[in-house]
This record gives sequence, structure tokens and C-alpha cells, in this order.
Amino acid sequence: MNTNVVIIGRPNCGKSTLFNKLVGRSKAVTSPIAGTTRDVVKGSTSWKGKVFTLFDTGGFEYKVKEQDVISKSVQDQIQFALKKADIILFITNIKTGITAPDISFSQELKKVKKPIILVANKADNEDLRQRGSEMLSLGLGQPQVISALTSVGVGDLLDKISALIEKTEESENEDNEIKPIRVGFFGKPNVGKSSIINALTGEEKVIVSDIPGTTRDAIENTINYKNKKLIVIDSAGIKRKREARFDIEKFSIRKSLQTILDCDVILFVVDCEDFLSRQDKRISERILESKASVIIVANKFDLMEQKQNNIDKIVNSLRFHFNFLYFAPIIFTSAKTNQNIKEILDLILLADEKRKKVVNQEELTKFLLDILKNYPPHRNKKSKKRPKLIRLIQFRTDPPKFNLYLEGPETIAPQYLRFLERKIHEKYGFECAPLHISVAREDK
Repeated sequence: MNTNVVIIGRPNCGKSTLFNKLVGRSKAVTSPIAGTTRDVVKGSTSWKGKVFTLFDTGGFEYKVKEQDVISKSVQDQIQFALKKADIILFITNIKTGITAPDISFSQELKKVKKPIILVANKADNEDLRQRGSEMLSLGLGQPQVISALTSVGVGDLLDKISALIEKTEESENEDNEIKPIRVGFFGKPNVGKSSIINALTGEEKVIVSDIPGTTRDAIENTINYKNKKLIVIDSAGIKRKREARFDIEKFSIRKSLQTILDCDVILFVVDCEDFLSRQDKRISERILESKASVIIVANKFDLMEQKQNNIDKIVNSLRFHFNFLYFAPIIFTSAKTNQNIKEILDLILLADEKRKKVVNQEELTKFLLDILKNYPPHRNKKSKKRPKLIRLIQFRTDPPKFNLYLEGPETIAPQYLRFLERKIHEKYGFECAPLHISVAREDK
């Protein structure tokens, strides 16, 4: 099978330099003058036994005065990619950062049903390489950070191309393996974790008993729901160390705590009538450390009297005692009556979707400007100056993480970072997902 790999991007982002590097000879003309490449240049190369044809294209243009209109050259490039390409390399220039043409073209590329590799080129030194993840906000996945000039990262890029070619060469009859969502149920003993899982699977796969500590191993079950594969993990109830009298209990607790770190989504199961213990607090803190998405399940709701009158009271109490899990939705369930059991599955899919969400750079820039206008950080006690916040960048997903760039010597209070995290949750709806903001210094 002959695989076509098409290189596209705006002028002067290093497309031709990369093309020449990959084909091993100067077939495409390179110049610091933007728009040097006018015609499509073609060449063949191979990597790890995979032969492919490479196409270098002219840089797409953008009508600055008509922000909502993509120029004809952009449309021509997209049509070319649609017709010719098996794999698309979208090249960006890390030195100039994300530009309006990059944003417009990336939005069009998202409509193309072909594999796309986002490449952050011109990362010619370590400082520039550190900025490569800024391109994540284009919404085309994790960028491959390279320097076509110095060859840094080019081998990794070729590995990715080779892996995609291998994937396209697989039999059409073979189902593409979708990464399953690993879902863990955690909580104190006897809060109903196993009963909920049995209700979800429709089978008595897990032993259920009123005796606390019935489940001692981490038991995995598979649920297929709305074209998603869920690996549902029932863990041993986590007791306080001093309550674990036998070695097998201590081992089960350690196993549960280790399993927390291996989950994408965690359901923190509490008893509606008994969730104010120190152990619940300790478990919730370990869950937060895991960076998994979180759903709070208030189980055994069927045992409560005056249910509707108690909902607001329980919600307020949960929010107060587990205030650091403010991003976690609360669902009231009864494994005994199947109340809201199936709704748990929809919440799990929502949690998986939101932890992979990307906020585009234009939105983040506007968000930061609005925050600085309405809620500026406090002045530094010594210098009497406010920290100068330059920009906010999302640099990864699953879970979402952001970099906040500062200029000058002033520091920013941790409370203000937590405030920003909450505001991002409110604005962009990262339901269930913990997010983290790191502070970085902007070089002058």
C-alpha cells in the first residue's frame, strides 16, 4: 500500500525544510521569505520498513480583513488534503506561537476525517521546546515538538508516521481497539459499592453481604455502554489502619489505594446517613491526589425518611466536608431499588469526555483579560505591585492542565490559583475533572 503524507501549514513555518530533511535531499526550495513554495513538491522516503510518499505544499494564506472568510488557497489545500492524503502533517511555528491563520485552518482540519499529526516546528532550543505544548489549544491533539533545522524530534515524528501507516495497513475487518475507561468504586466498607456494580452489570458478579469487608480483591468487570468500553473496578473497602486486624485486610487496603492511581474516573461512594467520618475525608483526599475525574455517589438513599426534604441538606453537607471536590457532581442512588443506577453510566461517559476537553487559545486569552479586569490579584506586600499575568495556556488533557505565565519578580498567592481553577470550571464546564494551574515565568 502506498501511503501519501501531506505537509500543510502557513508560510514560513519550515514545511520545506522538514520535507528536505525527510526525503534526504534539497528537493524543495527553502527561504526565510514567506511563500517561497508555490507548487506541490513530491518525494518518497521510508522509515522502519514503511515506505511513503511525501507532499510539500505552498503555505496557506489568510484574509486578515475578512476574519470569518477562509481564503481560496486554504480551501484548495483542504481539498488537496482530502483527496490525496492518507496522513496530514499540520506544521506550526513555535517561535511565533499560535496565529489567526493557525486557528482558522485547524478548525477546518477538524472536519477532515483523516489522521492528523500536529507538529510544533522551529523548536531550535530548550526554551522553545518547553513551549511546544502551547499548540495543544488548537484542538488537534498533543503536538510533536521538532526542529527540522537541527533534526531534534524528527525521529519521534517519523515513528508516529510509521505507527499510523501500520494502523492503516491493518485489515479492515479488524475492529480498532478503543482505549477503555477505567472506573473505580471507592469508599469505606459496607457503603454498597459491590451492590451498585452488580446492579450496573445486571449480574451477581461480586459477593454482597451486610458484613463489612466482604470484598478483599480489586475485581474488574467489563461493561459496554453507548459504544464505550468500561472497565469497572470494585475495590476492598478502605478501613483505618488500626481497624485492619489481619494481614489480608492490610494487603487489601494497600491494593485499593494503589488501584486509585490506575483509574480514569472514580466513584466515591458514601452512605447517605454516615459520611462525616474522618475515614471518608482521608479517602477523598487520596482520590483527589490521583488526578482522576470524580463522581460522588450518595448511596442507600432508599433508607432515608423524608427524602426530598433531606436532599439539599445532604448536598450542602457533602460540599462543606469535601469542599476540595467542588468539581464532582453528586448523584443519589439506591442499589436495592435501582434508583439512578443507569444514570451513573451516563455520568461516567460525561466525566471521560470532560477530562479530555480542550479550550482554544482565543477563549483563554479573553477569559484571562476578563478575570484581570474584574478580579485582579492582590498587590505584593513588599513591592506593593500586583503580579503581572501575561497569558494562560492549556498544555495537556486527561486530566486538563494549564500554565499561567507571569512577568516580573512578584509571586502569586496559591489562593488566587485555586480561584482561577474554580472560574475555569464555571466558565468551560470541566464537570468531574480536576484541573491544575502551574506558574511559569515569561522571559523578557
